[in-house]
Amino acid sequence: MPVSTFIDIDWLGMHLSVPADWEIAGHSVLAKNGKLMLVDRYVHRMQISWIRCTRKPDIRRLFDDFESRDRKEHPQCTIDRGFSMNRWAGYRRMTDSAVLTRAGLFDAANARWIDVAIPWHGVLNEELEHALLSAFRVSDLNALSQRWRAFNVDVESPPCWVLGAAEIRPGDVQLTFNKKNVAFSVHKVGMAGTWFSGDIIGFLRTQAGPLRGAYSEQGRGPHAGGIFDGRERRFHPGWLWGKRLVCHAHAWHCAASNAVYHLSTIRCSRQAGLHEDFRVRCCDTTITEKT
Repeated sequence: MPVSTFIDIDWLGMHLSVPADWEIAGHSVLAKNGKLMLVDRYVHRMQISWIRCTRKPDIRRLFDDFESRDRKEHPQCTIDRGFSMNRWAGYRRMTDSAVLTRAGLFDAANARWIDVAIPWHGVLNEELEHALLSAFRVSDLNALSQRWRAFNVDVESPPCWVLGAAEIRPGDVQLTFNKKNVAFSVHKVGMAGTWFSGDIIGFLRTQAGPLRGAYSEQGRGPHAGGIFDGRERRFHPGWLWGKRLVCHAHAWHCAASNAVYHLSTIRCSRQAGLHEDFRVRCCDTTITEKT
């Protein structure tokens, strides 16, 4: 499979490059433990799992345990423990009908163990195996800005922002990041050609929910958009302590992406803004939004 058919995915400080017809079928937002599952339109292709691990584990013993479990589930399997690649340790499990590559590494920057399982439905593709594992890399979630590329969204978050939620629906993706009781959301609604009338202020009104405020158009050109500044409209006692929620939102239509983007920051009225930049890429343009 030629490298030109690969796409990049960035998620929770992990970067991977996978064939373009693979997609994420299951995901986690917790940095301490979770899974990322990739499939193509036919079968399961790859699973990446991670778990908090404050110090480097005994890797030989870890894979002894994996092997013991595999032999119990597949009594007739053959195990090739000679497998290794760069930072990866692991083995290949072979049965009459399939091969499984099991590999793992210790991510010291984020204090977690990462393991990868790649099932080969038929013949092992060593070239693809090498491409998948050699392209994988990690970055420090706390010290560095993080890029998030998944579900056709591409955003860079400032350091120490935590991904709190990822709502994934067909053609509708929303990632919400949190820091110091401030929430920043990136919402992308696709297939705009089938539903968007060109009324960006009208779209912002549909997104305002329990907030009320002022709307205005912004700028001209390919990414002209709209702005909403509002706050909660229903009184609750928290208002007396400055806990009334306020929102700043920015939306625009990207014709090249056939999508409408909606960025919003929500915080308490007593809180000052954090003045940190999120960067959202659509088509050939990067939109910078300050929290």
